[in-house]
Amino acid sequence: MLNLSIFALIFLIILILTTFTISNKSALGIKFLIKFKFYID
Repeated sequence: MLNLSIFALIFLIILILTTFTISNKSALGIKFLIKFKFYID
């Protein structure tokens, strides 16, 4: 239960890194990252 938030944070980081790896163009990855961050905030 205590490590649930930590696991979620690690999952988000892995998801973002995977998105960067899949998208060959860094501009597309940054664009998604900004949209993703804006969606969270």
